Amino acid sequence: MPAGVAPSAGALVRLGGKTYRGSLRLLPERDESFLAINHLELECYLAGVLPKELYPDWAPATYEALAVAARSFAIYNCITTGRGSEYDLGDNQASQCYGGHSAETAKSWAAVNATRGVVLAYGPRGQERIFLAQYSASCGGRVNGAYVIRNAQQIQPLEGDQICNDCAACPRYRWPAVRIRKADILRALGARYDAARQLTRLDRVEVVTATAYGRAVWVDVVGNGSPVRLRAEDIRLALLSDGPAAA
Repeated sequence: MPAGVAPSAGALVRLGGKTYRGSLRLLPERDESFLAINHLELECYLAGVLPKELYPDWAPATYEALAVAARSFAIYNCITTGRGSEYDLGDNQASQCYGGHSAETAKSWAAVNATRGVVLAYGPRGQERIFLAQYSASCGGRVNGAYVIRNAQQIQPLEGDQICNDCAACPRYRWPAVRIRKADILRALGARYDAARQLTRLDRVEVVTATAYGRAVWVDVVGNGSPVRLRAEDIRLALLSDGPAAA
């Protein structure tokens, strides 16, 4: 049965060296550990997100812009994917980085308060809807359409393809070439996808579709069985999660 920690009014709860507002719900996992879920107000959540996503010396206007995007992202997930899950958002790059009360700063709270309730929405006048706002540390010179990363609404704000040099100073503005063993790729994909688990040999990865500027979108993983079609971004995430050795 789930357990919880609900501090008295105005108090905080500490877990893993961090303090959090609101309450914590603990769900037992199969490996005898617990999944900790922080229940708190949206604006308090945002104050713990901005300092984890932005540098401390960035302009207040940047903090305010991200407050609007992060609020939109959070609400969209709450009303869509969150309905079928024990929680609405994770605390890492798969959702938005979140550091709880420990991460909050005066600048993050100023941005949250200055934009309180403001969200990104799109649609005919009177029928606007919040959409899945996306952002990243670096676009590599070309803004990716949302479809490159995940299944997304086909709407103008998410089309991408704009040329951008604002993030050229980012150390990951250009990704270096790496070599990854086929066995490591197969293991990482098999850990996430049932179809890939049926393959005992990997021959090649074929690009099926790509953007006009050359980034792979869909690829076929070809081996000793039926080809497995995956989004290229999902393969990247699987490899990062698995941590295979690059040669």
